[in-house]
Amino acid sequence: MKSSINFYTDDLKPRIEIITLSFVLTMAIVSVALMLGISWWAASHHETVKSQGQQLSAQRTSLESQIKSLSEALTSRRPEQALLMEVASAEKTLQDNKLLLARLNDRSRLASHDYPSLMLDLAKAHHQDVWLSRILVNGEQVYLQGSASAAESVPEWIAQLSDVAFFHGVEFESAQISENDQQQVDFVLGALPKAGGQ
Repeated sequence: MKSSINFYTDDLKPRIEIITLSFVLTMAIVSVALMLGISWWAASHHETVKSQGQQLSAQRTSLESQIKSLSEALTSRRPEQALLMEVASAEKTLQDNKLLLARLNDRSRLASHDYPSLMLDLAKAHHQDVWLSRILVNGEQVYLQGSASAAESVPEWIAQLSDVAFFHGVEFESAQISENDQQQVDFVLGALPKAGGQ
């Protein structure tokens, strides 16, 4: 009768690498390309908004000059109904112009700085147990929606966010956390960042 001993144990067997170096490098390249694409879009959008703002500024200057001329005409002679209506119309157009210009300035500031900074800083504050499903920028408000594999991962991730420039010194005004069917934690966070992400 022959007996044998197998020294080839399970821990010596080759293992399949689920996450390979090439996969990590590919994801890094894709992430960098995505960030560059976002930055290019923001710069292009900023130039468009800037051009529109310059046109509106020129229109506003013309309207102010027109209103001044009409007002001088009114003071030099008896008011006429048609002239009064023309002045009122010009003043309303000027007011609408100022409102639109203010909105364009807000969009320009957000597109040229805040959104690319937000995306880059979120990438810097990556947490392996936290993933975002939605990022919403509504005027000055920023909302982050996502999930985490454990409840304690959310405050850890928020602590990491406080170390990046965009969220430095920012307190989250609202937070909703709940458990889903997969035994994971869903969350929605709302913050009001300082101008320029400082």
